[in-house]
Amino acid sequence: MTGDMTRRGNSNGTAYPYFLTRVVRTRRITPNLVRITVGGDGLAEYPYSAPDQWMKLFFPLPGQDEPIVPEVEGDDVAAWYRRFQAMPDDIRPNMRTFTVRAHRPGDDELDIEFVLHGDQEGHGPASRWASHARPGDPLGMLAGPSAFAPPADAPWLLLAGDHSALPAIASSVESLAPGTRALAYVELDDPADQQSLPASPDVLVHWVYRDAGSERGQALVEELRRTDLPAGTPYVWLAGEAGMVRTLRRHLTGDRGIDKKAVTFVGYWRRGKTELDAYTEQELADARS
Repeated sequence: MTGDMTRRGNSNGTAYPYFLTRVVRTRRITPNLVRITVGGDGLAEYPYSAPDQWMKLFFPLPGQDEPIVPEVEGDDVAAWYRRFQAMPDDIRPNMRTFTVRAHRPGDDELDIEFVLHGDQEGHGPASRWASHARPGDPLGMLAGPSAFAPPADAPWLLLAGDHSALPAIASSVESLAPGTRALAYVELDDPADQQSLPASPDVLVHWVYRDAGSERGQALVEELRRTDLPAGTPYVWLAGEAGMVRTLRRHLTGDRGIDKKAVTFVGYWRRGKTELDAYTEQELADARS
């Protein structure tokens, strides 16, 4: 796929169109979070549908002018993924999953927020790329689906996630209709990364801080376990590290008695794994349970 800004898919019905974008500008939101705006002719057609819509990002390898990505044919994502996995290691771009922070179709722009972990080896290609991104840098993007879909009759909403889920939580909170009751819990490594989010008597945002040396997600799990939740069955949205998300889901459905059908859960990343690592049988079983 080539070109300064290319969309593939409308003509052949592709459900997940691919875009090649360019960095327009960057802005450090907090010490460890940077907002990168990408754009180009055609982003007005990005199929944005909900505040937690995810996408696959593709980072070009050193020496590449742009990431090389297989063509998407129809909506057969599984076949596309097999072709992507089969690419030679020296050609296949690094791929990571992110959420759309904001879409401005009138400006052909889209915002993505990256948590920065440093640019040393082992800290991940997304963080390293975002740390050095400059206007004009290419970024591949495969549009994906969304999951945030609270029913109109839900008495209240519960949103919880680690730092990687903060952009989606922020967008979701901003999208709520006046009078919607919601509790949001976000775990951060550094209190300095706390953001100013819309809050009111109906929407309360709780910041949870990870202790140095503890596993990411542990503080969030412990916080929710000791929290008295409002009455009524909420709509629940959970995202972040996959193991943490599974633990939270089991607690809410098992210990709290919340109906599984009321819980939306998304594993954005897996501790010690990359996007190319296959899921274990236990991980698949946990997701189904």
